[in-house]
Amino acid sequence: MLALRDAFFSVMFPDIATCIGCKRKALDITFPLCSDCHQQIEYYDPKLACIRCGRSYHGGKCPGPNIGHVMALAPYRGYWKEIINLYKFKNYRYLHKGFSKKISQVLKSNLKAEIDLITYVPVTDKGLKERGFDQSHLIAKHLSKEIKIPFAALLHKNDDRPPQRSLDRTERLKGWEGVLSLNQPDKLQQKHILIIDDIYTTGSTLYQCSKKLKAGGAKKITAFTLAN
Repeated sequence: MLALRDAFFSVMFPDIATCIGCKRKALDITFPLCSDCHQQIEYYDPKLACIRCGRSYHGGKCPGPNIGHVMALAPYRGYWKEIINLYKFKNYRYLHKGFSKKISQVLKSNLKAEIDLITYVPVTDKGLKERGFDQSHLIAKHLSKEIKIPFAALLHKNDDRPPQRSLDRTERLKGWEGVLSLNQPDKLQQKHILIIDDIYTTGSTLYQCSKKLKAGGAKKITAFTLAN
């Protein structure tokens, strides 16, 4: 059945079955990379990563904000950066399944037993209308099915802050008053919350989301991003 499904998608959507690196046949319909190009992605080992930023351990004091525990799949460069950009900006929505699968593989061998609830960093209503989907929402919801942990949309972003990639570190930390509000606060009381985001840069957005969830009653926060 899976082979028939993959064959159907390969015919209907040839970009899914073609490696973005060398144009050979991709591994499967969840990632547009062949096995050779896929090996070039430098996935982090969570046991050797900094818990404040998710990057490979760098010694000394990390400048990242104290969110709780931050994990990431890989550095935001090379083919990994290309795949994320295809997902976010070129409407490759199907990639959310591949991302959630990668996250679930890490969690199953690390933190799955500790997590009570999965949520995500939301885009604004304007951003949702422009893009047509919320990239972190799709990943978080599919991840919930993968690892059988409940999902809830706990946060809402109330205003149209400029895209974080357009701001410097100082600007990212300003102007958060009233930006975030809580949905379903009764669900997060004394819970260990896993929050999904796409890219960690300075950590300011995740910090503000973590702060809001803790103020609403969450016991512990773990953040997981696609890249940093």
